[in-house]
Amino acid sequence: MDDSGKNVPKDNSKYTQEFNKKLDATPSSFSCLGCLQSAWPYFQVYFLLLAALQGYHLLALPNTLSHAGIQPLIASTALAFVVEASLAFFFLIVVQKASAIHRNGQFYSYVKLDSNDPAAKGQMDGNGNDTDVNLHMVAETFLPSYAIVIFDILCFGTFITCQVVNILSGSQAYSDLFHWRYQEVIPFYVWIGALLLIFLRRIIVRIISAVSLIRCDIIVTLIIICFVIGNSIHNPISNDWKYFATPLFITLNTMGGTARMMPYLINFVKFNRKSIIYFFLAIVAAQFTAAALNILWCYAVLYIVPQTCNGASQSFMDIDGILANCTYTLHGARMTGAITTIPLTSTFELNYPQYHWTSMLTKIIIVVSVTVSYLCTGLPLTTWAIGVNKGIWKLFEKEDYEKSDEELLSLKPVNKRNLVWKRFTEFIIHILSYTLIFLLSRYCSQGFYLFSSYIHPFFVFLLDGIFMVILFRKATSQEHSKVEIPLAIPEYCQFGAYLVSAFFLTFAVLDFLAMIKVIHT
Repeated sequence: MDDSGKNVPKDNSKYTQEFNKKLDATPSSFSCLGCLQSAWPYFQVYFLLLAALQGYHLLALPNTLSHAGIQPLIASTALAFVVEASLAFFFLIVVQKASAIHRNGQFYSYVKLDSNDPAAKGQMDGNGNDTDVNLHMVAETFLPSYAIVIFDILCFGTFITCQVVNILSGSQAYSDLFHWRYQEVIPFYVWIGALLLIFLRRIIVRIISAVSLIRCDIIVTLIIICFVIGNSIHNPISNDWKYFATPLFITLNTMGGTARMMPYLINFVKFNRKSIIYFFLAIVAAQFTAAALNILWCYAVLYIVPQTCNGASQSFMDIDGILANCTYTLHGARMTGAITTIPLTSTFELNYPQYHWTSMLTKIIIVVSVTVSYLCTGLPLTTWAIGVNKGIWKLFEKEDYEKSDEELLSLKPVNKRNLVWKRFTEFIIHILSYTLIFLLSRYCSQGFYLFSSYIHPFFVFLLDGIFMVILFRKATSQEHSKVEIPLAIPEYCQFGAYLVSAFFLTFAVLDFLAMIKVIHT
């Protein structure tokens, strides 16, 4: 890097003063506004990830506890947190390498904190395009062409099945609130969300962050209310460690969305060591919060809703000692593909009408939660599709693919036409993706439990088990050893990536076998 910038006095360069102040993050006078502005990107990462992790999982996880109970859930959640936090760290190395190469091209080094080079501004700032780093770009950086195709197929399957589950849970939540048939809600839910993600992505990101903060506060309040009410119901909770694996698949999947969100989220922070450390801490904090809320929410639901027909307390029985409706149990909801809040709110309305207001509050909170999650998990799908579209066009524009849109507009008319066609093909990819999502949601409308507990986790486990270790191996290989990243990993820790990969591959096999068994029964 040219050292000539070091000879320029700071007093004679207004730009250098402002740039160094940004890098040092030490404003001349302390202000709450300046502190908030510095911390906001990390709060945004925290709340966006938390919104993605706290969607349909709240509506599917309690259904898996109909026989397992709360104790196996706590153990499986602790295991899932350790594994997913480790996966997030190893994948962060991959994302940093890809980002460094993407930002600096052939120079293979990131800009140091003490740099006075004006060119550093574009590389250091984290307020650029939210599509600069995406999953397709990460794969394109390290994988050969045939492997990129396989990677994209698995990513597509992961995104599609995740959105299908979000739609099935969201449509049921809306139908439960407004008393509509949820099959009729699906088309509106799919396409309104799709149009928002395609055309208003940058606007809804700001809204999601604020709504996620409010939603977390309300969910905590709702959990406290459910505990208070459950304490008066005295619903028995049975634990059976024989069913330990039943909640484990979806518990792992609850935090399994972290890896696919990280390439999108890293666009919000600066590319220096301090920022990347705070970024990782925000990721882990979101995972921990999601894990804690999952346990507390499931415990609160078990306090109120019977697990099975045989395990219900006397307050749920009719005069003959028979449970009035077995569908209002967790096992019944699981078998009919219903979300957890349906037996929860039905229990309030049928058996405890004095708590009807709690039923309405629960419905409203869940509607907000699943809507925010649907939009949030659609963000990496949208940016991945943009990356795929750019990758396809690179095959036709070997010379111009590195130019920005503004540079293309300044070139000859043929490039202007190409830019229009790029926008059009990008739109077509989005429409085809959401068309498939709509068809699966429409014709598998009772597959909520199957998709949430087995099909979507299978794609997540397969993607993390196969490609995480391949990408990590390529990123840390001798070929890319000159690529400097802000937060590196010691060599003696690298074997952990192989252990995490083996873990997910094992669970991919187990999940597939369990899925076949469930389908056949």
